[in-house]
Amino acid sequence: MMTDESYAEAYQAGFSGTIRLLVCKGLHIEEAEEVAQAAWVRGWEAKHQLRNDTRVAPWVNTIAINTMFNRKRRAKWTEPLHEAAAPGSHGRPAVARIDAERLLARCSPLDRSLLLNRYESGMEMDEIAQLHGMTSVATRVRIHRARVALRKFIGWHGCQQAAPA
Repeated sequence: MMTDESYAEAYQAGFSGTIRLLVCKGLHIEEAEEVAQAAWVRGWEAKHQLRNDTRVAPWVNTIAINTMFNRKRRAKWTEPLHEAAAPGSHGRPAVARIDAERLLARCSPLDRSLLLNRYESGMEMDEIAQLHGMTSVATRVRIHRARVALRKFIGWHGCQQAAPA
């Protein structure tokens, strides 16, 4: 089992390398430092799981990369509608904004508020539930059903077959 002292030594030797790795993966230096610090803290909390004391830095680097990808994935899920439609973004900005506004206009006031709180404001389910006086489960189900109804309205069926059978 790894000692506190040996982990501290590995941290001093490997922290800057973790930052460099994350910067090479596309993060800005400030965000790379934050993710690296979070990864080394997670490594500290789970250091008892490490079998080989000489593999601390690669292990923590793996944690850092996974943390980076999780943050990016989470950011895409909660990306505000107006940012997705900003002129400098990829895709069709004005059309996406207009489509989103038309779809939201089809929703009930409660569903519209729930969807905007979740996807535009990035609020957590518990916060939204408290704001609307609902349970977290009811909020999650209501948002899911609103999304399903909107997908049905636009005729989206998920993944289409590559070629007709």
